[in-house]
Amino acid sequence: MGWTDVGSKVGRLILDSSQPIINQLHRSRSLPRQQQQESPSPPPPQDDLRSSGDGEFRGPDTSSLSAFLYSFLSSPQSASGGADESRASSSWEEGFSGDPDADWFVVSGNELEHSIMEDYLTSHFESQEAIAKLPPASEESSLLSDKFRSVLYPSLPTIVQGRTWVLLYSTARDGISLHTLYRKSVLLPGPCLLVAGDRKGAVFGGLLLAPFKPTRNKYQGTNQTFVFTNVSGPAKVFRPTGRNRYYFLCTNDALAIGGGGHFALYLDSDLLTGSSGACETFGSECLAHAEDFDLKDVELWGFAHSSQRNSLGKTTNAFESL
Repeated sequence: MGWTDVGSKVGRLILDSSQPIINQLHRSRSLPRQQQQESPSPPPPQDDLRSSGDGEFRGPDTSSLSAFLYSFLSSPQSASGGADESRASSSWEEGFSGDPDADWFVVSGNELEHSIMEDYLTSHFESQEAIAKLPPASEESSLLSDKFRSVLYPSLPTIVQGRTWVLLYSTARDGISLHTLYRKSVLLPGPCLLVAGDRKGAVFGGLLLAPFKPTRNKYQGTNQTFVFTNVSGPAKVFRPTGRNRYYFLCTNDALAIGGGGHFALYLDSDLLTGSSGACETFGSECLAHAEDFDLKDVELWGFAHSSQRNSLGKTTNAFESL
């Protein structure tokens, strides 16, 4: 047998041994990427791993045909995987710059922050613009801030729009007396704003019609009457539902707004306590933090034209001298 025949037999032996592996390589390259990821290459046999005496890793043993063919089969994929892992690690260390998921969160976070800031600025400037358009007040209120007034102002009847807010009565200034409140209401006939506050921070009240004339269980007012509260956050106005005409009631013992089921607001004669509950007249719930509450302050605001201010001052002085 010559060297040619030996070489031919060895070639056929190598070809026959490597054919299954070559077929496997061909199939793996033709599979979709997802399937390849789901079927990773098997780890190399432990027998084919060598290390030097000093512990240095030498890689697979290429002295055998199986190890040589395994290294040939796995090296392109391993090299690609190593490069991908290196890039992913580098991207992670650089602050997620190469991570699509991380970029999505960063971009979304920026958009969310931008949206919140834009809404805040819009609301802030609109609020400032509304406050700037407010008519002046004769005195500072212990209950109503300018922002609160700017929310209530559009709900006022057109007839009082643009008029100065005049503090007709205040428990802090005039003492605690429902009858004094009634007497002060004659100073500015027309729509007036009754404002009360409980000791837990809620501010509430309603638009009434002055002057107040005590009667025996006879309701007064018109469908322009409304109630309001800030108990659940921003100020909210409740207008008549049309179910009844129980707008407000003045007696010698109490002042009440609304009716049907419960008064929307009830103040006793000493202006120390009150109550509030679900009211059919306005479709309102309890205006205070609790149905029964202790009053902190009560105020009554009227609305005056500029031409009425001087005469109002003289009338007030004359009234005080009585």
